[in-house]
Amino acid sequence: MPRRLLSLAVLLVALAGAVWAGTLVRDRLDGPGPIPTVRAATMAYATGNCQALRDVSESPQSVDCAEVAQVQRAYHDEGLEPDRFTYAVVSQSGSTATVRVSYVKGSTPFDEMIPVEKDGSEWKIASVAAHLD
Repeated sequence: MPRRLLSLAVLLVALAGAVWAGTLVRDRLDGPGPIPTVRAATMAYATGNCQALRDVSESPQSVDCAEVAQVQRAYHDEGLEPDRFTYAVVSQSGSTATVRVSYVKGSTPFDEMIPVEKDGSEWKIASVAAHLD
């Protein structure tokens, strides 16, 4: 009986290792998920870095630097701290995904849904919002 348990344990460890290795290979081939892109966009707004927002946008020409500066002021005026935002992929299908950004303004929690699309091996923000709820 103990030999059978040992064999089962070895099999489970080998299976877990195979799943882990497969995940690493898939991540290497697919690139990072959409959350780092959305986080970069959030930080670009928070710092007023228009070029950084353009770098992660699907259509950089649509990013209005005056609006980025306006959102930066809103972050500051409303006491928003992007380091405290949380991010979660709420849907992903093929080359499109939606990331939920959750934050607290005052004592009220808010969620924003950010659409992203894969462009080659990189995720890009599909539409850039110029406001906060």
